[in-house]
Amino acid sequence: MYTDDEICLMFKNADTNLNKMKLMQELTMLDKKEIIKILEKYGYKLTGYAKTNNKCKKIFTREEFTTLYKLGLSDSKMGKRTGLSESVIRHWRMSFDLLPNCRKRAD
Repeated sequence: MYTDDEICLMFKNADTNLNKMKLMQELTMLDKKEIIKILEKYGYKLTGYAKTNNKCKKIFTREEFTTLYKLGLSDSKMGKRTGLSESVIRHWRMSFDLLPNCRKRAD
């Protein structure tokens, strides 16, 4: 069993390209609600997550999407950076009628 301090340290040091919450659940065998409660108790601001029906899901704003799109990132790279699937990113891009950011192959 991990202490609250160890849980906070693991969350802080987790790779940002991975789903931190899923990783924390696997490491600690605690559910999301318990992990969120511990992190909030120790002052962690979980602004990237919404608590609904005891579940935790990533919040992705239009501003975040637009910023990454303007940087020229592909759907795949945006997905890796945000922890969302490539298909979610593609759905967002298509909903704004934007073309994919990718290099054209030289013939």
